[in-house]
Amino acid sequence: MLRAWWWRLRERFRVNHEDWPVLLRMASLLTLIGAGLLWVVAQAAVYEIGDHESLKARGEARIRGTYTIAGQRGQILDRSGRQVLAVTMSAPSVAFYGAPYYVDRRELSYTLAQLLDMPAEDIIRKIITEDTFAMLKRHVSPEVAAAVEHLGLPGVEVIQEARRRYPLGAVLGNTLGYVTRSGEGAAGIEAAYDVQLRGSNRVVSVLRDAARKGFYDDGVYPWDLDGADLVLNVDAQVQLALESELAAKVEEEKAIGAMGVVLDAHTFDVLAMASLPALDPNKYESQCGDTSGTDDGTNPCRNKVISHVFEIGSIGKVFTLSAAIESGKLGPDSLVDGHLGSCMVGTFHVSDVHRMGVGTLSDAVMYSSNCAFKDVALRV
Repeated sequence: MLRAWWWRLRERFRVNHEDWPVLLRMASLLTLIGAGLLWVVAQAAVYEIGDHESLKARGEARIRGTYTIAGQRGQILDRSGRQVLAVTMSAPSVAFYGAPYYVDRRELSYTLAQLLDMPAEDIIRKIITEDTFAMLKRHVSPEVAAAVEHLGLPGVEVIQEARRRYPLGAVLGNTLGYVTRSGEGAAGIEAAYDVQLRGSNRVVSVLRDAARKGFYDDGVYPWDLDGADLVLNVDAQVQLALESELAAKVEEEKAIGAMGVVLDAHTFDVLAMASLPALDPNKYESQCGDTSGTDDGTNPCRNKVISHVFEIGSIGKVFTLSAAIESGKLGPDSLVDGHLGSCMVGTFHVSDVHRMGVGTLSDAVMYSSNCAFKDVALRV
């Protein structure tokens, strides 16, 4: 009876030779599924009884990071404290904060290249080499920022960054200097007082979601980070008048440049300082491509008042001239003796390049006559 049952069972489940490949494939598939399930169970067991602190640290590293926040740069004001000469304002920049693994970063780069007017290869290099953060382009126009936000590209965000602005444009420009896109004072007053003007930095904790968007975990108090304001002795109205007069004279004389300084006669405060051609710090990148080397007088990024070397004797004549006119003893048309360019001051022999004889005080200024100004000084 048992034997009969066995034969009936064999007949029922008899497999033809043609069906063997199908059965083998099914067996292989079931084996793979079983192995996968065993691996999942094994991993679950490892995580359940493994090093919990290490796993927690790995998870924290994926969602938590740090970000450095810089305080706002201080303002630069004229002596009245009301006219702003330099101020930091907010400007949109486009940054990459990382994208999910399924995002095609090359396609993302070509899309951004059209909007940002950048080579796609530059963007690809940035977003492939930087997994967490890469600055793509700083200080874009509001229209470009709006277009980027409208597309909603994964991992790409428009952030607000500080940008230095100079409301009066080229007025006092090469004296003020400028600030680079990274926020460092690179010339003029901006560089000389960079430490005082620059805000403090603070490292804050950032939490990120699955889309890599972050938010600050720490409280930030901007007023504790901002740099100090700087009030100059310069009077904006006097500065405007000086630059206007110099520009008119440059045009009249067809000169390549000019410079001028206005001092307070009682305190010697610098009320105005101008050097033409003028620099507009808002456009320093286009105007200051190369500021090294010898300046022939046409470089707007060089302040000739402080970068050029002057004859100290010629500078001293200004004070002698001022004293003579203020005393009322001499005027522009008063006659002075230039001694034909050769005279003695005590035991020292003094000579002039131009051999001026007797002429007016205006002539003495025009020829910068040392001997004539000796005569002026003795008469005051």
